[in-house]
Amino acid sequence: MNWDRKITWRAMMVALLALGVVWIAVSRVPEEEALARSDRPPAPQAGFAAPDFTLETRAGEAVSLADMRGQVVLLNFWATWCPPCLREMPLFVDLQKEYQGEGVQFVAVAIDDKSAVLDFAASHSINFPILLGDLETVALSRQLGNRLEGLPFTAIFDRFGKLVYSRAGEMTRSSLEQNLQAMLEAER
Repeated sequence: MNWDRKITWRAMMVALLALGVVWIAVSRVPEEEALARSDRPPAPQAGFAAPDFTLETRAGEAVSLADMRGQVVLLNFWATWCPPCLREMPLFVDLQKEYQGEGVQFVAVAIDDKSAVLDFAASHSINFPILLGDLETVALSRQLGNRLEGLPFTAIFDRFGKLVYSRAGEMTRSSLEQNLQAMLEAER
């Protein structure tokens, strides 16, 4: 290739790249706007009564959310193939130890293959119930505010089963402790 063709070739590549960037920027709709226009139900507000459900533990025992009334319940939807979900698990184990004396119960709902969940649980010191969900259980997370149906998703309920907090994405220690402490202080 001679010098003129190299310049023309590079100019065309830069123009195509610029056109692609402009197309992405123009066609991209902000998430809030996309959600507002979607047919998904609105996110529940604080005070929303959690729908009752019954799922099996990894040992095959049936557990319902109603069984946990009287406790603050942190319900986390997760999967073994989800890196942020796996990063949260040690945090949940630590906080379950710290807050169990104050009536806080962590519960993990696995949207995953049962054998993968059993393998994970066997190799980690999980000190809270792991319930086995399926794709239909994702509808439950959607009712709780998981509008994009992503994992992880966490919802916190007061002792009466009312939603006080929900969040899609990985939780941090400071965020969890802030929410749990605020709820426990409000009860005092």
